[in-house]
Amino acid sequence: MAVICGTPAPATIRVVQIEPGPIPTFTASAPASEATSINFFANLIYLIYGKPVLSAPTLTAAKAITASVTLTNTGNYDGEEVVQLYIKDDVASITRPLKELKGFQKIELAAGETKKVSFEITPELLKFYNTDLKYDWESGEFNVMLGPNSRDVKTLKVNWTK
Repeated sequence: MAVICGTPAPATIRVVQIEPGPIPTFTASAPASEATSINFFANLIYLIYGKPVLSAPTLTAAKAITASVTLTNTGNYDGEEVVQLYIKDDVASITRPLKELKGFQKIELAAGETKKVSFEITPELLKFYNTDLKYDWESGEFNVMLGPNSRDVKTLKVNWTK
């Protein structure tokens, strides 16, 4: 309910149901008091993120690893998703960000389809400017995070040594 200058204003809920085709169609418009039986989530795309996997738990020198995750569209409609890769350096010589976006991929999933999304992680992605203003990376434990956004990620740890 909206309140304007202390006076309650009538509220209207407009429900949008997306049908196949280029333009969304409006299927219902009702006062808020009558909208209790409308299913707002009838045509959503439901994506399930599987457990992420690293190609190796520990690495040395300039080798690369692959981080991958499997996505499944369990909904009734085709959809798109952006899978994001974040990396955090747990123990660095200077303060590092909690999460750094290092890569992303936009994929299309048909209804019922499963896809594997992979990211190659090289030492180049771990570099930062240290206290001597040298662009380098340091050995240590890193958190590799995969997910649809920065909040809902699944985390793996990798130990990388020079």
